[in-house]
Amino acid sequence: MDQATQRFGCVDIVVNNAGIIQVGPMSTATTEDFTNALDVMFWGTLYPTLAVLSQMRAQRGGRIVNITSIGGVVSIPHLLPYTCAKFAAVGLSEGLRAELGCVLAPRGGALHEYIRGWRCSSAFAPPSCTP
Repeated sequence: MDQATQRFGCVDIVVNNAGIIQVGPMSTATTEDFTNALDVMFWGTLYPTLAVLSQMRAQRGGRIVNITSIGGVVSIPHLLPYTCAKFAAVGLSEGLRAELGCVLAPRGGALHEYIRGWRCSSAFAPPSCTP
């Protein structure tokens, strides 16, 4: 984020899109499978968001787009590490929207979550916010 800010002056949008998958029944899943999935799909979404959040707050706007999947809404057999990590990413997106919608939205910013294969949801400032 520091390099992007130095080059462009500010960061207006962050798109978090990452995934890995391990296929198999729970009886074959290891803690390493869960750790790897969470490292990529949850922490890989959280760290860039944290890196840019103070800048977006200071400029009173910005967009954070978290791309998840149906696996973050519905449990899928034989994909438990993937599903757990995607559920965590969806929870992060919904929590950020609830907590920061008023902070990022006044200047046209938003928190977006796109769930591939299921729905596209976008939340601008909650109704209680006054831009």
